[in-house]
Amino acid sequence: MLKPVRPELSNKVLDKSEDDEPSFFHCVSCKKQVDADNEEDIYNLYSCNHTICNDCFIDLIKVEYSVKKIVDCPSCGKIVHEDEIIDQLGEEEWAELKEEILEDDEEVKEGAVRCRCGEEVKVVKHKVKNVDEEGNQISAKSAENMAKFKVKCHNCRDVFCAYCKIKPYHIGYTCSEYREFVESDRCRYCSEPIKARRKGGAFRFVCKSKECKSLKKEGCSKKLPCGHYCNGISREKHCLPCLHPDCVNKDQSKTLGENDNSNCVICFDKSLGKEPCIQLPCKHIFHVLCLVQKVEAKWPGPRVTFIYKTCPSCKAEIGEVYHIKLKRLIDEAIDLESKVRAKAVERGTAEGLDKDERLQDENDEYFEKFEDYCMDRLAFYQCYKCKKPYFGGLRECGAALDAGDGFDEKELICGACSGEDFKGKVHCDTHGDEFIEFKCRYCCNYSQWFCFGNTHFCNRCHSNLTRNIIKCPGPPECVLEMEHPDDGSEFAMGCGMCRNNLASNRV
Repeated sequence: MLKPVRPELSNKVLDKSEDDEPSFFHCVSCKKQVDADNEEDIYNLYSCNHTICNDCFIDLIKVEYSVKKIVDCPSCGKIVHEDEIIDQLGEEEWAELKEEILEDDEEVKEGAVRCRCGEEVKVVKHKVKNVDEEGNQISAKSAENMAKFKVKCHNCRDVFCAYCKIKPYHIGYTCSEYREFVESDRCRYCSEPIKARRKGGAFRFVCKSKECKSLKKEGCSKKLPCGHYCNGISREKHCLPCLHPDCVNKDQSKTLGENDNSNCVICFDKSLGKEPCIQLPCKHIFHVLCLVQKVEAKWPGPRVTFIYKTCPSCKAEIGEVYHIKLKRLIDEAIDLESKVRAKAVERGTAEGLDKDERLQDENDEYFEKFEDYCMDRLAFYQCYKCKKPYFGGLRECGAALDAGDGFDEKELICGACSGEDFKGKVHCDTHGDEFIEFKCRYCCNYSQWFCFGNTHFCNRCHSNLTRNIIKCPGPPECVLEMEHPDDGSEFAMGCGMCRNNLASNRV
């Protein structure tokens, strides 16, 4: 075996001027801070470049090698080669340690194995199922290996392999397969082994699967000043702060303490390091594709709301972003919100909400905030046909549907698109369809409520849960004083704004 070249410590440490504060690393074993300027106290493992203090490295060798004849990184599990151990301990000390290990092995009885805790554990072949812990099928060879060598210590309760001493037992692999797995390079996104060598650069460790290749297209290829590759997105104006734990620990304010091992709070399925990420102006970080899916899904129920265009963690506006699709979705959301707010103010004025006492109360949350009050009190829906927002009644009426249960988006049709369904005059040449008035579906009264985006009610029928159809008495008893279809159907009675203006002129 060729001896691997030890990486230079300078590759791991940020360039510093004399005025810079000292840099520190955290040992992957004891987690203590180690001064990066003191090379005698730290060691970089060949295989993975993780940092470990010298004392922990020596203790790791003595414990791990004496148990399983190999040593692996406490952080990622990659094998530490014997050449590296010799480089650290020296050939003489290493020879003495191996002699002690052989003497300890001779004390173990035949058909038994020594656990890390020192206890002797019997090795007995037993029956196993050909599935892993998640119920997935495993190969016959790995199942046979598990039947022979999977043991449990009755003293410390550890479950390990009696042959290669790996803890916990490597279910789904034979001993040789598992060693090949931990020694091989792995895809930065899915962690699967990469057998073929890749070219250098940020995407050297990306496998050829369709999903990982698509993530590669989203990712940034730049190298940061610290020596680590950026985990951000392509075409971003400024690179994402480094998510490596060592760099995050130097200044947690840059990422609010999140590193590449932190879970994305949108999917909660993968760590941030497993997909290209984006940082919002509020400094919260998410998988960019998770954020795109969240914004693309828009509001959860039938009523149009705009919480989807805010940060999932702190609800601050997402603001300017450099991801093409996400930017388009945010721009569309901003345009839609401006249209809804304009309609809300116009409708709120017509409904008399501008005279509400809450707007004049200095202790009220809506003091002198008429637009926000209208957005809160009035419900707007998006038409299934034309995709434009339209007024759908007071919010209290639609509160039961706000959560998104029990509604069919195909029933959400605006007045302009429902001419075939709503009889009568559904359009005004002067005011469009914004102020078209409807009769109650169940009786001969003007409607004050438009609920669920498809049904008009008067106050009485809205309060009456049974909502029995009341037959029209006909003229002259009918209060509507106009011809209309039988009750039980929707009927537009023309523009209420024009009617109000006509009545005012008569007075």
